[in-house]
Amino acid sequence: MRRDSVEKGLLPGPLPPPVPFYKNYHFLVDSAGQLYYYQLDQKGWFCGTDYDYNVPLFMGLKPDKLFQVSETNVAEVVKKNILSQEPSFRWAIIGLINDTIESNGLAKLMDILKSDLNKVKWNLRKATIEESVIFDYKMI
Repeated sequence: MRRDSVEKGLLPGPLPPPVPFYKNYHFLVDSAGQLYYYQLDQKGWFCGTDYDYNVPLFMGLKPDKLFQVSETNVAEVVKKNILSQEPSFRWAIIGLINDTIESNGLAKLMDILKSDLNKVKWNLRKATIEESVIFDYKMI
């Protein structure tokens, strides 16, 4: 019966794997709503059966790789770093230091990422422990 349902298009195929914690382009939003940006070189596709999707890998982020993005420069940062890439590599991750924020910069970022013209995939998640520690260190 399942085979007939799949063939008839009534049931979707297998679910895609969950999105890993890290992609190429990352934004962090602090408790004041300020945006920060960092980039990883993660070109290529991720696959594997022994990957724990509930625990982020250590990526070795350094405080000097985390850059503050002013509200007026959001569009420029996205255009230069993300939109200049092939659409298949346009995937941004947004990490929130707190679970409740108010941010004009994030609103501008979301408008750009949500635009169908830009073809950017994105995920919103809580900041990882590593990101939070590096963020706190940078603020010292």
